[in-house]
Amino acid sequence: MPALSLDLAQSISRSRLAGVPDAILVTQGWNKALAFRSLFAEALVGRWRVLCAVDEISSINGLHRASVLKPVRPGSNLIPRTGIAKKNSHERRSSIIQSPVGISLTDQALHRIERNADPIGKCFGQRIGNLETLIIGALDAAVRELCPHQQIVQREAYRALGGSADPDPRISQVYFHENECKTFDQFCFLLARYGIHPNYWVAFCDAFFWTMQSHNPYGNEEDKDDLEKPTDESAYGRFVAGMVALPMIEAGLRYASYVRKDKFRELKAVCSSNLLESRFEEIGMRAFNKLFENYPDLNNYFSKSDVDTMAVELVAM
Repeated sequence: MPALSLDLAQSISRSRLAGVPDAILVTQGWNKALAFRSLFAEALVGRWRVLCAVDEISSINGLHRASVLKPVRPGSNLIPRTGIAKKNSHERRSSIIQSPVGISLTDQALHRIERNADPIGKCFGQRIGNLETLIIGALDAAVRELCPHQQIVQREAYRALGGSADPDPRISQVYFHENECKTFDQFCFLLARYGIHPNYWVAFCDAFFWTMQSHNPYGNEEDKDDLEKPTDESAYGRFVAGMVALPMIEAGLRYASYVRKDKFRELKAVCSSNLLESRFEEIGMRAFNKLFENYPDLNNYFSKSDVDTMAVELVAM
């Protein structure tokens, strides 16, 4: 797993799939999902929003999502209703969101989503209607990085979702007055501006895994076998965690760091005495300590020397 970097000049970090068979499996599986792009996008985004809303409700009640998720029998109708995440006949497993006392949290989450008062809805505001297109475009760009030398477009072949360069007006309209997103890095920085919490990208991994299981009608036995594995052993699980969630989290932290550096620059211009100048390094260290308090899992990605260097750079620019 690569160490996260807050250096805006560097490429976004990835934890790439090591084996060619895994890359082929994910690429082919994604191409099959694209045949049902609208269905897949609706289910994925709906599931993601439900999980994030449940996380928020659970944290208010002092619970953890893992403690309020219970398995559901195949064929059960206790899945988020149509319009949030559709259930099809190929579904192999799912879950119902319940509180320990048996009171369903699903309706609470759906009520927030319907009012755009869920965490993802609050991040995107009026652009929530474009979220499905943005997410599918980002996933597609990430998949195309698995075997870039194979992405040779032939006549009547697959065409990448090229943002404002896309000939489909339903795609290009989303990027009107936005930077053209032709690469995954550009999608990362575009989505970073919406302030998506790192925990929400962890929930996105769960939503992607669930959607690949339940909303990919063309999935074959190889896909199903891989999706039955633990997420850290599955090619799909390692792809979405290492090549989607990780770079999205890093881009979000970079953007937050950039915004904070502007504030420190203003502070440095106003408070320019020698005494205060000598303490700017301490200010940078306190900023990183606060970051690690909020996101303790990030400790594993930074060494002491990395933090010292970035603390100085944070206030020196």
